[in-house]
Amino acid sequence: MSNVGVTDVPLLSMDEDLFSVKPYVTGLSSFINTCETPMTISIQGDWGSGKTSMMNMIKENMLDTVWPIWFNTWQFSQFRMGNGLAFSMIDVLIKGLGGKKNVLSTVAKGVLGFTRKVACVATDAVVGGEAAGMIRDVTTPTEDVDVAQEILRLKENFQKLVDEKLAKEKKNRVVIFVDDLDRLEPAKAVELLEILKLFLDCKNCVFILAVDYEVVTTGIREKYGDNVSAQKGRNFFDKIIQLPFKMPVAHYSVSKYVGDMMNKIGISVEGNDNELFTALIRTSIGFNPRAMKRLFNTYQLLDFVSRGTVMNIPNNIRQRILFTVVCLQTGFEELYTYLVSNDVDAQILQELSGTGDNDDIFDEILPKDTPVNMLQEKRASIQRFMPHFIKALQIDDDETVSEEELRNLRVILKSSSITSTNSLEASAMEDEVWIRRNYSKDIMKSVCEKIHDLENFRVKIPRKRDEKGMLPTHAYCCVDRQSANGVKYTLSFYIDWRPDNMIELGAELARADNHSVQEFRDMMGENPLNMKKKPAFWDWGGYWYKDLMCFNRNDYTIEQQIIDLIRNIVAGLK
Repeated sequence: MSNVGVTDVPLLSMDEDLFSVKPYVTGLSSFINTCETPMTISIQGDWGSGKTSMMNMIKENMLDTVWPIWFNTWQFSQFRMGNGLAFSMIDVLIKGLGGKKNVLSTVAKGVLGFTRKVACVATDAVVGGEAAGMIRDVTTPTEDVDVAQEILRLKENFQKLVDEKLAKEKKNRVVIFVDDLDRLEPAKAVELLEILKLFLDCKNCVFILAVDYEVVTTGIREKYGDNVSAQKGRNFFDKIIQLPFKMPVAHYSVSKYVGDMMNKIGISVEGNDNELFTALIRTSIGFNPRAMKRLFNTYQLLDFVSRGTVMNIPNNIRQRILFTVVCLQTGFEELYTYLVSNDVDAQILQELSGTGDNDDIFDEILPKDTPVNMLQEKRASIQRFMPHFIKALQIDDDETVSEEELRNLRVILKSSSITSTNSLEASAMEDEVWIRRNYSKDIMKSVCEKIHDLENFRVKIPRKRDEKGMLPTHAYCCVDRQSANGVKYTLSFYIDWRPDNMIELGAELARADNHSVQEFRDMMGENPLNMKKKPAFWDWGGYWYKDLMCFNRNDYTIEQQIIDLIRNIVAGLK
């Protein structure tokens, strides 16, 4: 049996290129080989977008012409090193150029003259060796330190090392890779950039830095105050970085990668399946390599589990739906939790995709305090994902979601929760709310289906949470009507749960035209449904009939009693 799981180890050479980025590597390598120096290039992209792999491939592609030096800030970033981090970087660079102890001493004095303090303890713990010794020798600066002179001397010594190394190795330039700058605290990343600019701005040197523009601007504000304008942050970035290079994530050859990975993890890809899997990834987590690796690892674990927990579903369908659910779980935690907790049906899927009667389902899924702009963004993201999600459920080609397809989804959702980062263990109160919501919805859905011969009744489920963030437990059976005198209104019957655990049936009428509230009331009368119990009247133009009937939750005749009452009322209205 072959090994499973996908590691997050960066690629080392072009032979391992997963996303066909060779043209970008080749192009950037050519620029580095021929550009004016000194030159500083930033490799920009989100965590996991492949910055380290890109730098590794560039390095491997230029070994014949340049002398590379690599410094990984991640090895030091978890220690509070103060200025010791700058010494660590310079120590690595000088040793990479073959510098001796006396050069390192001069470097230390120059840096000390600029910063005025170092973190010796942290340096001992992380750097050690010659760098720690040199730092101790200069921890107490003398009064006659000429900072400007020390900086000039430092640059002269560093330039001399560069020239000697290039002559010895017969290379045309030194390329210094500084990886994981965006893992540092932003202010510390800015300090390292400042040192790079002030001390190491030497000819025949190209610096390639893994740092994002947002990290730099955040660091500027942290170091110099929030009142620093965005333009000043941009000016600083432009002064340090001569060439920004954004990771070409949008241009990765993801389809080929997905096909290769599907084959590796044992999913049969037929027809347009690869296109579907690629679309599911694109609209859920995007094409970030690290996120995709995590997605494939999650799938492989759940595949092992579901082989023993999911029965009576053909293997190819189980795998396809499982992969779809993993995309849902990874990309949309709140929606995943909602579908696991709820009795998912075709109507819910239609509403989520934007093709249903209601679009306020997102108020039910997302926390009450979700900002409006974030709510709109998440709604748009989910609606882009859902058509592919629904397509992946299909066992036929009719593009609707059948009961069998829904059953498959419910079974696989149930078996997938072990890899969810969101807790699905609801409190007893929350669990009871969902039980009541689903009960109310199922009752009114069945009622609507059985009185469809009367008029086009539809189910409505309130989505808005109350001030405590709780969901309502009632459901409506609604129809749009017009009275004999031409007044348009909506007639709704609802069931809800009372504090004594009984279920009540009520009715509402709401105006649906441009008549004023008073005109609406005058035309409809005081008791438009002709019930013995007169309704309350709302100021916005609606009637409310409360407690038309009351039931015990264990009464199996509830549905039929509701149907009989609605038929009698509608017959009376005609």
